[in-house]
Amino acid sequence: MANDFSTDPSCKALWRFEPGALAADSRGNNTLTPMNNPASNTLDFREGSGCVDLEFDNSQYFMIADAALDAGFPLKSGDAVKKITVCCWVKPESFGSYRRIWSKYDYPGNKRSLTLWVSSSGTVTVEWGYGTGSSSESFSTGITLATGTWYHIGVVADGLNRLLTVRVYNAATQAVSAYNVTPNNVLWVGDVEWRIGAPSGEAWYWDGLIDEVVVFNALKSVLDLDKIRAGAYTGAGAVDVLQVLGHVEYQVPPLIKTTQSLAQVEYGLPPLTKVPQIIGQVEYREFDPGLYVKQCVVQVEYQEIPPMTYRRKFPVPDSRTTWQSQAGRRKFPVVG
Repeated sequence: MANDFSTDPSCKALWRFEPGALAADSRGNNTLTPMNNPASNTLDFREGSGCVDLEFDNSQYFMIADAALDAGFPLKSGDAVKKITVCCWVKPESFGSYRRIWSKYDYPGNKRSLTLWVSSSGTVTVEWGYGTGSSSESFSTGITLATGTWYHIGVVADGLNRLLTVRVYNAATQAVSAYNVTPNNVLWVGDVEWRIGAPSGEAWYWDGLIDEVVVFNALKSVLDLDKIRAGAYTGAGAVDVLQVLGHVEYQVPPLIKTTQSLAQVEYGLPPLTKVPQIIGQVEYREFDPGLYVKQCVVQVEYQEIPPMTYRRKFPVPDSRTTWQSQAGRRKFPVVG
């Protein structure tokens, strides 16, 4: 399967690193500039017909100026929303100090926004800039990579509400590791280059393969990250139904019977609705009208990632609606 990002308006860039089109953005107009002649690898890749092989010794990377980024590209100068999700495949060939996978970060220039890098011990790390861009917080995830292995890394950052998630999939073991943290400061955003394989202003180059880098100006759910990794992403806002087990019968006179139904339903990004473990028996009879529900056990959860810029609203059905409340409690509409 292959991911389809064409129906998702929050997808702002997709670099597939296909042979002959290493710098092309398949989703927008964010064409990269390759530096020091990075080469294709058509024998070892994760998507399409090839990937890019960046060599540390040759100082290879890709870049695009902030002003050249499409409108709506996350963390572009002037971005007041500060929401970003970046997913990519990487296969490291060696480790060293501050090996950058992708970056919107200029340390010596005091333009520090956000960057994903790997330490000399192979630990996945995120650097989070704040203030005027001259300060940053470093978040070591504790998740370590090994050379010669493909990994899918998803980073979800809410720079305004200070939320950071990193999710790493090991293609060799199929193990998934996750890291979540609340940074202390609001993320800084400014006119710093977007780079793949290096930061701005320093020689901390990536050494290894990179494939399918996709960028969203929205917070993607864990389910979405897993779909992207599996090549099964088809758009935003889908409802996922997992682990459905059921037995259905139809008879005459009409009788519809569902017995021993077990289902888990999840909806991706906030609002996040979960309905785990629905167990029930339902019957409908034509000559004995009624809908019968027997032995039904349901658990429903509703969750918002706080703090949100919106709140749930109760509908006001008509002019007969009045409001009732008790001290210290929420108000609910009542139709008179």
